[in-house]
Amino acid sequence: MLKYPTMPSFVGKAGCQPNAYFDHPASTTPLVIASSAANAADSGSLYRTNGIKPRRMASWWCVFEDLLWPEKSVVLKIQRRAESFAKAGIDTAIIFGFHCRFDFANYFDRLHGYLRNVAEELHKYGIKLMDHYTCNIVERPRSPEEAFELHRRHRHHVLLYPDPRARAHQQYEGVFFNDICEIDVRTGKRSFAIPYTTESFCHNNPDFLEMHRRYLQRQLREIPLDGYQVDDMCMYAGTISCGCEHCRRRFKEEYGYEIPPYEDKSFWGEANEHYVNKGNYENPAFRAYIEMRMRSVADHAAMVRETIFPLQLMTCCSASGPIHLNSLALDLDHMKPHLDMLMLENCGLDIDTADWPRAEAEVMAQKDIAVQIQRKIVGEPQLRGLDEPELTEQMEATVRGERVLAPAVALSYTIYEDGAYLGWSLARFWGVGNWCSTLHGRLVYEPTDPSLPESSELVAPYNSWEDIHSPIDCYSGRDIVELRLVNNQINRLVGWETPADEAHPAPELAQGHQHWHEVEGWTRALIKHNIGYRQLRGEELADAEQLTAEDTPIVLAASGVISDAQQAALETYLAAGGRLVIIRPCGLINENYVARPVDLASLWSERGYPGLLVVGEEYRIHNLVADVAEKATSAEADTTDVASETDTATSADRIAAALVDLLVAAPINFSPVLSIVSEPTEWSFRLRSHPDGFVLHALNRGLIGEGDPNLESAFGNPGRILKSLHTVQPVGYPQNIRLRIDLAALRAALRTPDHTGITTDNLFSEKSKLISPEWDTARSVILTTDAEAPNDEITLTLDLTDTRIYAVVQGS
Repeated sequence: MLKYPTMPSFVGKAGCQPNAYFDHPASTTPLVIASSAANAADSGSLYRTNGIKPRRMASWWCVFEDLLWPEKSVVLKIQRRAESFAKAGIDTAIIFGFHCRFDFANYFDRLHGYLRNVAEELHKYGIKLMDHYTCNIVERPRSPEEAFELHRRHRHHVLLYPDPRARAHQQYEGVFFNDICEIDVRTGKRSFAIPYTTESFCHNNPDFLEMHRRYLQRQLREIPLDGYQVDDMCMYAGTISCGCEHCRRRFKEEYGYEIPPYEDKSFWGEANEHYVNKGNYENPAFRAYIEMRMRSVADHAAMVRETIFPLQLMTCCSASGPIHLNSLALDLDHMKPHLDMLMLENCGLDIDTADWPRAEAEVMAQKDIAVQIQRKIVGEPQLRGLDEPELTEQMEATVRGERVLAPAVALSYTIYEDGAYLGWSLARFWGVGNWCSTLHGRLVYEPTDPSLPESSELVAPYNSWEDIHSPIDCYSGRDIVELRLVNNQINRLVGWETPADEAHPAPELAQGHQHWHEVEGWTRALIKHNIGYRQLRGEELADAEQLTAEDTPIVLAASGVISDAQQAALETYLAAGGRLVIIRPCGLINENYVARPVDLASLWSERGYPGLLVVGEEYRIHNLVADVAEKATSAEADTTDVASETDTATSADRIAAALVDLLVAAPINFSPVLSIVSEPTEWSFRLRSHPDGFVLHALNRGLIGEGDPNLESAFGNPGRILKSLHTVQPVGYPQNIRLRIDLAALRAALRTPDHTGITTDNLFSEKSKLISPEWDTARSVILTTDAEAPNDEITLTLDLTDTRIYAVVQGS
């Protein structure tokens, strides 16, 4: 029988100070971190001494009624849910709700008691708990209409905004909220962010930073947390904030500029532009302003990390590539020195979620940022709470130059089980931890009879299947990297793009063709052709030693900006015989927006580097799309009865083929590790090396989402909430896929030139099986080799007939 504990019961447990039921001065009580010994890191952990390596996360959703804690009904619900998380195989729970945390300042004693109760129940099962909240926004609807829309869109935050007359009096520890808000440069009043109906605290305001620091210290005294996700570390009101005295002083003292009046078009750009596009990037003062805002957010993150150390810090960055993120000061590259974990918010509840390759570019970008964080961990172990004896084999591998990941997780939202299954499959395919989360608060109406399932219920069957049939550690896997795809974020930071081809229906929202769009297009092509790759980001592009350490070819697509350091590194790489594909334009300007007399594509072509292939702008993604569309229109107009054998190919197929053809041509002469030698298929494959052998993941691109006609999202039309997934392949249609693995190319990708290092015997064996959560029994894998060169290649025949989403082959 569940026992109702005596409340409060917190004094002296786990080294904690008393909670807010007892008086204690927040700024003078010695800080004792309330972390449970049960949640210390595994011996030899690669990460911090308390390290969290979440493989199976799930959201712990909070609702308004949870503030009634310590009522018995709330305590019993905590106990039941903790037990269900344990049964579902969850290793890390993360708070969702009570989001705009300082809106709850009047109830922190009750809220912290609830969170402590949650942590203690989870710790009984060895489950870690991370808090998740936003520190810098407070919800402030200005009218009944805005309040209605706020409840329609963001009910999941748990809304507790104050009465309009009480807002002027809202404060925490003597800091009044109205005094620490960002200021709109247009009006001189508090800025307002329309997307979340919020006002925001300024990241440069010392009173806000001290208030947040004291709140964190209080949490650490009162709640045995295991980690933090401090969310919304950005500036949602756009570039028009912040014009407060602190931001103006910092801009003047550190950059030498004044924030000008809003009427100054040389700085702010045209008045009719939307705030996400606002600003004149040709003006060095505006670029400095963008940089200052990002540094301000990063400095705030540094304060958080210093305060919570040695607990781990994660933030949310649902996108990292497009230029409009500059207006929000949202940039992982500035924050990464202060982060310990990476999280991709794989947004999407609706039927478009079936098109999972759309998220690939962001996932791979954040995996590379995780690698850069990992290098920092190894380079300065004393800063990460690591002693020399804790330098594990993985850390030593990183010292040797091999790529090892810091923890990275993918958050997938879902309402129904198929969405949870797809999210679980994606995490395995990508080689990251899985965070399963419902998002009922984004539904216009949430049915209660019957109620919708919780995250743990949705993902439990797949975690159980994994435990029994395929217990793979996502963090032990090594990606097979055959190609490096440049994602040069300096293009974003200086706002470089080429004008859009057609008039936008909302001109103020129009954005041009960006380098990031090329990255997205290439990732789709590489998925289609099963080419293993990683993203090569700007810092590495400026490091000649890192560029030349690998001999895999590099693709540099429409990077109009190349810094002077990147130019020098690339020239060293090319002079050493490195292979580089360039799609124009390339290096028109440097990082200071200074135009070069000759673009780098032309300069390097004239020098005749042997490994260089330069092609024109016709290979940019938007031009390929237009060309394919034009040819399709012409084909429809052609009345002849002669049909091409490629008529059945989709536009995406043709674009992918055009890009991959560049790789196989001289002088790149690329030979893939994996290639389909049977009929074309909608299945994608990803090979990964683990300490115990190779694993081949199969994920279906040919998915079609079916919506629930009875559910409506606050951001979409009725019938678009994903209920189930179907495939383009008809039921019963034979899918016997023959997949060739080039062992020489695999050895080269893994940098094991010894031909005996990887053979047909230790790659996959006759005992290897193809398994899937969708089948009751495993299927055989047919292996064939070339009799004349048995160690050069192997062909696998896989039966994926009547398989909807995912399957896996595990090697010997």
